[in-house]
Amino acid sequence: MGEKVLFKEWLCARYSGDASYFGDLAKDVAEDKGFPDDGSADDFISYIESQGASEEALKVMSDAYALFIKGDN
Repeated sequence: MGEKVLFKEWLCARYSGDASYFGDLAKDVAEDKGFPDDGSADDFISYIESQGASEEALKVMSDAYALFIKGDN
């Protein structure tokens, strides 16, 4: 079996530098040293919510995680 790809790694590798909501999220995640390396959608959403994320940012996180789980990489 292959090595597990972490959401944080996937997001940053796939969308870093992208001029989109996902690109903005990837930039924020890469710069946030406290962002969890691994977890569930709820873990990531709870974390960014605790950091003062907007409703729009919470939706973008949820959408990005759904793509990750779907295997859109």
